[in-house]
Amino acid sequence: MVAPEEMLAARPGSAASIRGGGTASAPSTGVSVLVVDDEPAIRLAVSSFLRGEGHAVETVGSGAEALERLGQRHYDAMLLDLRMPGLTGDALFLEVRRHDAALARRVVFVTGDVRAESAAQAMIESTGLPVLLKPFSFEDLAAALRSVGVGGRSAA
Repeated sequence: MVAPEEMLAARPGSAASIRGGGTASAPSTGVSVLVVDDEPAIRLAVSSFLRGEGHAVETVGSGAEALERLGQRHYDAMLLDLRMPGLTGDALFLEVRRHDAALARRVVFVTGDVRAESAAQAMIESTGLPVLLKPFSFEDLAAALRSVGVGGRSAA
């Protein structure tokens, strides 16, 4: 199994690949957003909304799948569920922050668990990034994305 840091280190568009002569691929329209959530209904609803806002969206159902995708391409922003089986959202965020500081500044956390573990909660709070509590409205999602620099059609 490939270590998480190895998966992210050579991703197209990452600092490591740029130093090596690679180029970042840009989405054809809008901002590219990776939605990471283990709930299929959340992935479907959020991706439909974000596509309607003009963004290029990809979805995955686990932290491990997210690491794989992040190793393959660059994303401009990420919607990240904190509570997932296997690799949790906070652990995934730490990997992203270690390898892609720009993306780490454009993460919106999502959780249905208001009683998060104190260490994870303290780490998330220290980022200053938005946290959406499930269930959330599309208006709240759009506002959270705007707060990390991602606008959409409704922001115009």
